[in-house]
Amino acid sequence: AVVDEYFNSLEKFPQDKIAVATLSNSDRYSINSLIRSRLIMQGKLDNGKSFHISNGDFYNPVERDLNISIGDRIICLKNDSRIGVRNGTRGKVTNIDDFGNISLQTDSGKKISFNANSYNASDLGYAMTINKLQGATVQKIICNADSNSHFDRNKFYVTVSRAKLNATIFTDDIQKLKNDAQAGSHKVTSDDFIHNLQEKIADNKTRVVHSDYISKLQRAKNLQHKFFSPQLIQRHRNWIRDNFGSVTIENISKLPAPFIKSDLPVQKISTKNVVTKKIKPAKGFAR
Repeated sequence: AVVDEYFNSLEKFPQDKIAVATLSNSDRYSINSLIRSRLIMQGKLDNGKSFHISNGDFYNPVERDLNISIGDRIICLKNDSRIGVRNGTRGKVTNIDDFGNISLQTDSGKKISFNANSYNASDLGYAMTINKLQGATVQKIICNADSNSHFDRNKFYVTVSRAKLNATIFTDDIQKLKNDAQAGSHKVTSDDFIHNLQEKIADNKTRVVHSDYISKLQRAKNLQHKFFSPQLIQRHRNWIRDNFGSVTIENISKLPAPFIKSDLPVQKISTKNVVTKKIKPAKGFAR
């Protein structure tokens, strides 16, 4: 139904002014594949050339082979100042040569080119996730909101507000979509991380020094608060690592009492040259 609506919309809107929105990448892959297959059946695209592409995610890379031809709409998924590409740039392929060089006419009217072997963070751009739609403006939005997706109020607003003229939403559960669209999303704050950390500390399952839930500065402050002086922090760390291998909640509690007392010289503040001065109160005020 989503693909049918896309091709019906091509009779009223230019292709670069239509976007399909979905939440999951699996749905995005399916919709892009169906749209491209129908364009090939209509004779508007050929099979194209095969390229090895990536999702551009450094921490969770996903790579696969994809056919791209002249006339395809693609989206760039990673910033690259060398070729003037930004994450989310969409455009139409105008040329592909035998060396893997792709020329792209972006929706903003800019012409760019890149080699698919050196910059492979791209994908078909007929359908996009809602995250990639943020900041974009089109005339027609087609939203795939099946019951497996969770559209909260923020995602629903972002999706619908991308369209200037028309938005069409497909769902297999209208009541669930209504409930989801009325519910606000829970914004993750530092309190959530602190609460999660406290629960793990209570279960003795987290490492204090190596924890990703608190910053390096906060970790230093925590250690300083427990061991009284910053000079002792490294000394305690070394002792614990030498004896137990790592710094954990359990190992910190095993520090011997003499370690708490520092044998480092203490700088005393002299009060010899301190000057005190009495200040007379202003008239009309009680002393």
